[in-house]
Amino acid sequence: MFPRMERKGHMQGEFMRQGFFLKAYGVLWRLLMPFLRRNRRLAEGWEERLVPADWLAHVPWAMRERRGCDLWLQAASGGEARLALAVLEALPDRPTKRDARPGSEDGAWRVLMTTWTRQGRDMLERGASRICALRGDMLCAVRFAPLDEPDTALRALELAEPRVLALLETELWPGLMSACREKDVPLAVLNGRMTSTSHECYRMLRGVLRGMSPRRVLAMSGEDRSRFAGIFEGAGSPPCRPELMPNIKFDLAAVSLAEEHAATFMPEMACGGEVRLLFGGAPLALFASIREQEENRHCPRILELRSRNPSCVIVLAPRHMHRVEPWKARFYDLGLPCVPASALNTDAPCESLPPGTLVLWDRFGDLPRLYAAADAVYVGGGFGQGGQNFLEALTGGVVPCVGPGLGNFRWALGNDCPPGLVEAGLLRICRRAADVREYMLEETRVRRTETEREAVRARFRSWLEMRTGGTRLAACALTEMLEAADG
Repeated sequence: MFPRMERKGHMQGEFMRQGFFLKAYGVLWRLLMPFLRRNRRLAEGWEERLVPADWLAHVPWAMRERRGCDLWLQAASGGEARLALAVLEALPDRPTKRDARPGSEDGAWRVLMTTWTRQGRDMLERGASRICALRGDMLCAVRFAPLDEPDTALRALELAEPRVLALLETELWPGLMSACREKDVPLAVLNGRMTSTSHECYRMLRGVLRGMSPRRVLAMSGEDRSRFAGIFEGAGSPPCRPELMPNIKFDLAAVSLAEEHAATFMPEMACGGEVRLLFGGAPLALFASIREQEENRHCPRILELRSRNPSCVIVLAPRHMHRVEPWKARFYDLGLPCVPASALNTDAPCESLPPGTLVLWDRFGDLPRLYAAADAVYVGGGFGQGGQNFLEALTGGVVPCVGPGLGNFRWALGNDCPPGLVEAGLLRICRRAADVREYMLEETRVRRTETEREAVRARFRSWLEMRTGGTRLAACALTEMLEAADG
């Protein structure tokens, strides 16, 4: 009797803490909204982020005709959008109408996909349109993610009526999670990742978050699984037991390897009846995904590389497109002419870019093709920003170099299943920015042959074989949750 009373008192105390937290959390959101409204990344689609009632919106916020959806997939930005699309494509066929949600067309999957950024939304819209056209058993809607103010998140959930909601990687939003608890919507975390900093913050809110626990957590590494377990292990009903899954990004890399790569950059340009490629015969040095915090560190290295190897073309691709204008101003102040990628007329005949050209890449989504052309690659973020995804460079057939700070991408090193990328000779870690310059200088002495590129791809393909399967596992987990919801 007494243990039962103790548990009841504990639950009541937990509900009180959660209620107090959500009220304070909602007040904080409402205080911040005037400032968030002026944020350049959030201002676009602001009304949609507030989740207007359907009669106030030009387009219904959720699925059309208010029939609810099977899945709601939330992806933060472009990187997570690629994961969401991979999971979407891996969902099993809907063989009969009886599998469908009542009122859905011909047993089709009904999926709502949300994201915070314009880049993520563009990627989701293009990808979902392609997948729906190919499959024929899927209906998708793409929206900006609702602000996490608790009332707004609850309104979004009521409009969407999902049977299951899945968050990709680090998307733990208390407002949306509490709405799922209130409406009894099963919640999953797929490809889950939790940094040490986030873990310390979540630990302080552990008593609150456990009451909003996901039904399932599939973490991308043993370290991430341990962190999720420290917050959610045993919470909820049935109790949450964080699981381990292969990172979906390994699957994406394997898919890229399976596709045919051009030996040099595309698109091609017709000139005098012949095809001439943009970078011609000049070696190409690519500085990819450069973060704002490391610009001062790498700008001198780029200048030194250009001075010591005037025969190569240098391409700088910022991590975020809003840094393009500051880079233009920086090069202008240094007296360096740079060519924006958007100024290259790919429709009209033209000659190859001359050696020594500095190109500022101001188009999003071209990195895979740039990797397939580059002779030397530095992938940014490794000097204090946690790193960026360097696996894409390997799919282009070039061994990249990175900085030493890879906290956000330790999973990609593959050290849990030896040999790791470094030991396999598929990654170079540079301790200093000067080491990056020397590596780039050495690798741009001559152009790479396609035979050399294919050798790198073959080694990478072999390395990936034991690390794939995460996409299928995530899709199976969602299918199981949907079946349980039906039951």
